[in-house]
Amino acid sequence: MTCSVLQVLELICTREAGAVFEAGGLNYVLSFIKDNGHLVHKDTLHSAMHLVSRLCGKMEPADSGLAPCVESLSALLRHEDQHVADGALRCFASLADRFTRRAQDPAPLAQHCLVTHLLARLAGAAPQAAPGAAAATPGGPAATPENSSSLPRSPP
Repeated sequence: MTCSVLQVLELICTREAGAVFEAGGLNYVLSFIKDNGHLVHKDTLHSAMHLVSRLCGKMEPADSGLAPCVESLSALLRHEDQHVADGALRCFASLADRFTRRAQDPAPLAQHCLVTHLLARLAGAAPQAAPGAAAATPGGPAATPENSSSLPRSPP
């Protein structure tokens, strides 16, 4: 039944996302994912997250539902399903864009350790050097026959 409800909401959102948003759909679906996401099939969970992404596009900086939305999205950034965590990140990007377009301070988005989480994700995405390998310094000298004793030299 849950899957059917989400499918109908998605269909409505294709034409009237504002109606679903105004009815409180965003926070209902966020609560569903946060509280019951581990109990439903992965496809249902992903469908719910797709719905959240569409509804986040309707959120305005002055909306009264912003604080609970930010809290739920922050929790979803740490979700075990990477699709859900990535969707939450896209929602934050959408909200940050909305704040920027309205010339509003995006500080409310940074509550619940968003910046810390983003920096940790960035650090985790950085390529790791092989153990024992010397790290190249950006802008530093490249390995050339003149400055590297490990490169074979051609006879004079």
